[in-house]
Amino acid sequence: MQARENDTRIARLLHWRSGGSAGPWSISLYPTNRCNFRCPICWQRNPKVKLNHKDELPDERYLSLVDEAAEAGVREWSILGGGEPLIRGDLVMSLCERIRRKGMCGYIQTNGSLFSEIQLQRLVDTRFDGVRVSMDGPTAEINDAIRNESSFERATANLTKLAELKHRAHSTVPDVSLYMVVTSLAYDKLDQMAEYAASVGASGIEASTMIVHSEEGRRFQLDERQKAELPGHLERAIRRADELGVRNNFSLLFREEIMANPNAMRPGATTQAYDFFDAPCFMPWLNMVVVYNGSAGPCCMYDCECMSEENNIRDNSLMQVWMGPYFQQLRARAREGRMPGYCATCPSSLFAEQDVLRQEAKACLNRDLPPDEGLAHVLPWMARKAVRSLRQYGPRRALRRGIEWMEIRRRGRT
Repeated sequence: MQARENDTRIARLLHWRSGGSAGPWSISLYPTNRCNFRCPICWQRNPKVKLNHKDELPDERYLSLVDEAAEAGVREWSILGGGEPLIRGDLVMSLCERIRRKGMCGYIQTNGSLFSEIQLQRLVDTRFDGVRVSMDGPTAEINDAIRNESSFERATANLTKLAELKHRAHSTVPDVSLYMVVTSLAYDKLDQMAEYAASVGASGIEASTMIVHSEEGRRFQLDERQKAELPGHLERAIRRADELGVRNNFSLLFREEIMANPNAMRPGATTQAYDFFDAPCFMPWLNMVVVYNGSAGPCCMYDCECMSEENNIRDNSLMQVWMGPYFQQLRARAREGRMPGYCATCPSSLFAEQDVLRQEAKACLNRDLPPDEGLAHVLPWMARKAVRSLRQYGPRRALRRGIEWMEIRRRGRT
């Protein structure tokens, strides 16, 4: 592999394309499916889901996985939850501290309600990179209708306390961001979400389209009128977020195909890929997700439909699974344009990010990158790229694609 300072997501993809191999760029952990909330829009409300809380991987195996990941060149961790990760709070805190000791980046996604002040202080002390809190509305009335009674109040109190602890320590980390699902209750209040984020010390918002998992959640889906109104609300929200310095991915939701169909991916429906970068998704080359029982897949949509001893890290090493039959087959099928069944539940907004990643990778491959010699060379390059984009997409789409390109470029370099 290349030197660490030149090791980016794009560099990993180029390395794979050239016939090489590498460990995963990132690992996502789901240490538990247990949760203290019962959100109607959650995947757990799907009547086909049969939850099992008895086979959770032991703490010791999760912690040893961190050591293996450091050896494999993993750069980034996301501690998520099929439920709420802070249900296993002692494990999560130990993971955070070991991830940082090994020189890797880490992020927690949580509903924000279960933190203790001691846990928040540990995150500040260890200089953990990020905390992403799921909030689905800028007020208790909206958020709690989707999540849980008092969830807004509890999460807000913990975010405020974390901001206070960071201020005392003169620290900018953990960076705080919000994650929201765009529902019928909050689609027209995205600008207020930006204001709420700024008020609790959150630096960013990531919005995602809603997947309907059950009839219970269907009432929160946007209707046709609301979808038609959304672009105006997005424009207002982007302006407000820019004023407040709150980064966001709102521009992705302008894409008509995303809002028309929140699940754009259809397994087996893509055209055959003839080039590496025509693959519908690059997660099989970049990411490993490990669910509560140790079964491993490529992304957060993985539903254990292909669970076997070969792709379970309970009794196998990280690299045995990563380079084993399951992941190798995933990569081979992706190169042919064929994806597994669970890809049908991929939110369109996440799938769109794969397209932006593809553009960046192809640009690198074609050396269509801004030169490093200074503004005298960079500005003409940017002008040429802008002209090509305007001709191909028109002013509005060109601007949105430019914003998306810069965001994915920022992510690829971190």
